[in-house]
Amino acid sequence: MPNAQTLVRPTPKPPSAVPSSATAQRVSSAPTGWSRYGLGSLTFVVALVFTVWNLNRPALWLDEAATAVATERSWTDLWRLWGGTDAPLMPYYLVLKALIVASEFLVPSAATHPEVLLRWPSALAVAVAAGLFVAWLRSALPVYAAVTCGAVLLMLEAFSRYGQEARPYALNLLLAVASTAIWWRLMRTRSIASTLGAAIGYALCVAALSSMHALAAMLVLAHAVASLLISQPSGKARSILVFVVTAVAGLLLAAPAVIPAVTNGGGATGYEALTGQTLFSMFAALFGGGPRFLVIAALAAVGTSRWMHPRDADLTRVAVCWALVPWIPYIPAVLARPNLLLGRYLLFTLPAWAILAGLGLVVLSDLAYRARMLFLGVALGLLLAFQRPVLVSVRGPEGHGRDVRATAAQLRSPALRDLPLVTFISTDLMQLAAYTPEATDRIISLRMSPVNIWPDRIDRTTTFKNLAGAHSVVLVVRPDTCGPMPILLNGFRVTSQASTGPLNVLVLSRPGGLLPPRGFRHRTPGFPPRLVLPCPAPATAG
Repeated sequence: MPNAQTLVRPTPKPPSAVPSSATAQRVSSAPTGWSRYGLGSLTFVVALVFTVWNLNRPALWLDEAATAVATERSWTDLWRLWGGTDAPLMPYYLVLKALIVASEFLVPSAATHPEVLLRWPSALAVAVAAGLFVAWLRSALPVYAAVTCGAVLLMLEAFSRYGQEARPYALNLLLAVASTAIWWRLMRTRSIASTLGAAIGYALCVAALSSMHALAAMLVLAHAVASLLISQPSGKARSILVFVVTAVAGLLLAAPAVIPAVTNGGGATGYEALTGQTLFSMFAALFGGGPRFLVIAALAAVGTSRWMHPRDADLTRVAVCWALVPWIPYIPAVLARPNLLLGRYLLFTLPAWAILAGLGLVVLSDLAYRARMLFLGVALGLLLAFQRPVLVSVRGPEGHGRDVRATAAQLRSPALRDLPLVTFISTDLMQLAAYTPEATDRIISLRMSPVNIWPDRIDRTTTFKNLAGAHSVVLVVRPDTCGPMPILLNGFRVTSQASTGPLNVLVLSRPGGLLPPRGFRHRTPGFPPRLVLPCPAPATAG
């Protein structure tokens, strides 16, 4: 009888031992420590080099000048701003002043470069935000996808503009990325120690984010919606409960800063009506204008196709909520206070658009199969070429406003530094005060408010008293100022005039016989003669 061959049947693996396609993709892209933190550190260095590029661009623009004036106050005088319209910015002013004091202590020559001194915290903040952003994305995406999303973020116009501006929005961006990364961990951790650490970190980030700018608290609502959409195999109810308790704790911690900000905050005095066009233009400005926003929005629309992807579904849902949910409370807020219609108030949503646009490029690269990396490299190169004009513009003089440094230097000259100073536009005084703080003591038409950054106008009687007995004054006006001047300057004549770019400096004098009698005002109507500045002759055709 022939030897019988023994048939051995393979033992089937239990279902739990067979990895699903989703698990396989997650395992294949699971980051090592070096891959995650090394990639984040490299991104931080690249972003820092990118943001310090031309950080010392000429002159502080108007809002930056307000920051300079605030941080030049003593700690006591600065604290009084809690009672004024600048209360929403007080947390930022306090943090920035502490950093400036530390910088001047460590580098005494830093004060000679006020632009860099005021802007470096913003540049550092967005660089850290970019590094943290890519490191967090690496926990959910392969290297090429995380790098693509990070590259898109760096190319957006608002990343450079507010990363090089002495205002709080760069810190808002950093805190938004940090709070989202910690929230992501909070929703996934199971151990008590990890949950406690993530909860404390999230509460502190939410408190800092909401304190730095109250509208940024809308991100918490986006996290709340996203917590209902992301997939969690077990313990979802527990994670949501921990999130709610932590978020409430963070908002309560921010209350001492948020309440005076909402109660006293003023905001912009000039604003446009809320229409579809103004809403689009306002938000598109964060991306460099309408065409550039449409390109990013188109890529983001492609990226949302990852909503059901085995690996990218959760991240896509978080990004969609992060980008869109804040609009739900923002629109009613703008209807109640139209001066909130400013794109920079939604800067904290920018990383979400970078994620969706980056995923859109990844989706398109999948069509290239083996040429995926080549496709992504070419696509990012084209996007950089498309964005380059706005990235260069924001770093030039045309990207931020007027350069008043020449005017400030002239006011400090020996011939003019002791003369009374007259200017009638508070924004001009603000910009000059940023470079010549001592000039504010000579102003006779405006005065720096004890509880506000922006100057207050002095009443006419006090102004006349301040000018009594002065033979000469310095008048600072814009080049297009002409015609009869206020009666405050009756009897004066222009003895010298210098054009210093955006402002003209005129030295006015009056004879001793025209000095107002009885203290401050001449009693004779129509006398002394009115000061009239000549208007430029109209251009003739041909």
